[in-house]
Amino acid sequence: MKNIRGPLKENQNRISFLLNIVDSLYEKKYKIDNFRSVLQNLIGLLDLKFAVFIKGDLGYYIDNEKFFYISKKIKLEKYKAFLKKLLKHEGMVVINNCSKEYRVFENLGGDYINYSFFFLKLTKDMYILGSREVPFSQREITLLSKVKTFIKKSIEQDIKEDNLLEKAYTDTLTGLYNRRFFEKVIPMELEKAKRYKYPVSVIFMDIDNFKLLNDLEGHLAGDIFLKMFGNLIKDVIRKSDIPIRIGGDEFLLFLPFTRKKDAENLAYKIRKILMDNKDLLCEGRRCDYIDISFGILEVDKDNTPETILSKADFLMYQAKKFKKEKS
Repeated sequence: MKNIRGPLKENQNRISFLLNIVDSLYEKKYKIDNFRSVLQNLIGLLDLKFAVFIKGDLGYYIDNEKFFYISKKIKLEKYKAFLKKLLKHEGMVVINNCSKEYRVFENLGGDYINYSFFFLKLTKDMYILGSREVPFSQREITLLSKVKTFIKKSIEQDIKEDNLLEKAYTDTLTGLYNRRFFEKVIPMELEKAKRYKYPVSVIFMDIDNFKLLNDLEGHLAGDIFLKMFGNLIKDVIRKSDIPIRIGGDEFLLFLPFTRKKDAENLAYKIRKILMDNKDLLCEGRRCDYIDISFGILEVDKDNTPETILSKADFLMYQAKKFKKEKS
């Protein structure tokens, strides 16, 4: 009895190990490198010649000796078209001793042999495929089915968690990130910048005379302005930039790969758009008294989120004070 259950228990342990890896993938957006460990373990578990992960416009190949991104768009589109057609009505297909029609993948594994393939559909644009030179047994097919089911559940759970995190970290009025996001995520962003030695700059923004807008035109007008200002920010920043509503009429832009001079240029651009479009931002209400003040700094390696906020806040009030003295 021990001998019969031995291989089964060993398989269960290996599946558990593999699934723990999947479960621990935490960059949430399913960047391709997150699945490298999964592919490596599938290769070991099933003695594969190679494995491939495809998500959207990204592809990743791995075998026992090498790994690389599938960078040729035409080739990737060909693979995706084939997979979409093959897995149109199925979540998994296993084909032993493939015929010529599967030569679409032969250049991945070297010289063409009558490989056996498995194809897994994880989401509408996410696939894993693997190949080897001997057929897959029924037990291995069952194993693959369990792996696919667990990975799909893991992805679905991650998507749910992402949606919850997005709600927790998003300011409902402006659609920008909130103070909670700043406190939770910016420390990790600072560590990343420090590790990879790239510059980061910060723009701290405060809307001048915003209280006057609320007092004269009402809080609804103030909310409309903040919402429109949030849209303005989203329109002018890069994808890598992080826009945060710190609270009230205070905003912060966290700008990776950015020197102070470039941050200053962005701040001037934001102010110019604001000054040129007050009627739009205030929906026709009178708000010519509205302006914006900035505190801009380039982050050094010893800065923390707290010191960044404190320094940027100080610089912003210095700018506000200078503006008042000048007027």
